[in-house]
Amino acid sequence: MPARVKTHKSNGVPAGASGEAPLVSVVITTYNRPEYLEQALASAINQTYSHLDILISDNHSKPNHYAAIKSIVSSFDDDRIRLVQRPENVGLQHNNVWALRDARGVYVANLHDDDVWEPTFVERMVEALNETPEATMAFCDHYLIDAGGKILHERTEENSAHWNRTMLSHGVHQPFARIGLIDRSIPGVMGAMYRHDAIDWDAIPEPATAYDLWLIYLACREGAPAFYVDERLTRYRVHDASQTSRGLFRLHHDLAYCYEAFARDNRLTDLADDLRWMASRYHCSIAATYMRASKAEPAREHFDRAIDLSYNYRSLMGWFLGRMPRGLSERILRWRRQLLDSCPTPPPEDLTTPEITRAALKLQKSSTDASSL
Repeated sequence: MPARVKTHKSNGVPAGASGEAPLVSVVITTYNRPEYLEQALASAINQTYSHLDILISDNHSKPNHYAAIKSIVSSFDDDRIRLVQRPENVGLQHNNVWALRDARGVYVANLHDDDVWEPTFVERMVEALNETPEATMAFCDHYLIDAGGKILHERTEENSAHWNRTMLSHGVHQPFARIGLIDRSIPGVMGAMYRHDAIDWDAIPEPATAYDLWLIYLACREGAPAFYVDERLTRYRVHDASQTSRGLFRLHHDLAYCYEAFARDNRLTDLADDLRWMASRYHCSIAATYMRASKAEPAREHFDRAIDLSYNYRSLMGWFLGRMPRGLSERILRWRRQLLDSCPTPPPEDLTTPEITRAALKLQKSSTDASSL
């Protein structure tokens, strides 16, 4: 947990810098989780870069939780903090998008209420964006921590390798559509900062769909560069209540929608086949979930859509499974699951956005995953 320090009224100027330093908006979204919010807020306030606008957007928490949140905010006695409560619950993604859109800063970063930042995160991101004025975003690597805040070193290393960040060079990447949309190397929420006026906030679809992936798409679609800071500057918390541990079925619908939309963008024609393949794999995952629920008709529809998008072994196998007798197809799926479970080292399974962890795999083993087929 970041050290809690006595804060002071900010004069809006970082220590040792002039008043020309760019304002950075820190967007913290929260809902019924004051026990983690205090740690997240402390990590923002304790940044070495102090010219901050800290917006806490509460997604209509229960009265007792909101009272606790207000008490936490008051205890810091820092006039850089703004607390806003939504008049009704608008959902996690809407709450984030609306708050990011309302940010006042030249640069903006999203801090979830259960994550924490290293003290130099903002400083290092600002340096990268100042150094590369044409860059739309800067990003870094991150640690994984457990519910109690302990760093999970082995899982952190596995996670960085899985998302190819161990292969990324420090510095400018242009274009970065492949590393952002296909390799998924960019932690778009828990380890990134955006140039606010470089994002077309009104282009995020309604309802907000996989907003973190959509932000990366908006940042990369014109071919602008991004700056990778090869350091672990944030901490992503893995626990049973993590958004990435729930709602995979809905999430895969969102991802299939996103990748189909990206594939239609003429600015990304060089990645069109890869983008259609990504959409296809998520349609296969959705179809497999329907099959497990004995819903053959929607399963066939998604298998058909998968093969329309990308003719590959997964979509082809799915097309045949969708037309087999139910008992046979279920036995094949069970056999494949058992085969994967028997492997000494299970293959990586791309399940969620923006991040995957071994802990999430354990929680999700009985539910759908993107490599079900």
